[in-house]
Amino acid sequence: MPDRPQGGKTGTAMGKIHEVFRRRLQDLRLQAQQTQNAIQGKHQRQWQIPSDYDGSLLDIPKLHEPAFQRQEINTTYEAVTKDPNAAGTVGDVISLKLQIDYNACEERAFRARHTTLCRAMCLGHGRRFGQGHGNIWNDTNGIEAVAAAFIAAGGAK
Repeated sequence: MPDRPQGGKTGTAMGKIHEVFRRRLQDLRLQAQQTQNAIQGKHQRQWQIPSDYDGSLLDIPKLHEPAFQRQEINTTYEAVTKDPNAAGTVGDVISLKLQIDYNACEERAFRARHTTLCRAMCLGHGRRFGQGHGNIWNDTNGIEAVAAAFIAAGGAK
């Protein structure tokens, strides 16, 4: 079919399902079943703490280790996207980004559930101050302008 475009370069698959992501999904499934049983009165409700977490809930800087550690996934994502001539596939990018974002969202929820009232008020105040007085709403370089710039850039190199 000589009159059809050849299409783009096909990357080499480099993505994988990382163990930290797999463990989080297994834990969440188990915790959902435990919560369901607790609601039905079969046993006491359990705290949602990752099965491989053995640190102190008061050790804020290390609260993500090892349950939410995304360094290996980040490194793989960087390898997949760094060099256009040795890139991974679009599927790699989507899967790895999903794993990174999923674990990050769960970590934020875990941190929020185990925060102190004082920390919660300080974090909330900082976020609201930034949203209320920051450049996020600016017409020329705010979040909407950035999103529009990405659309305009498209797939250009």
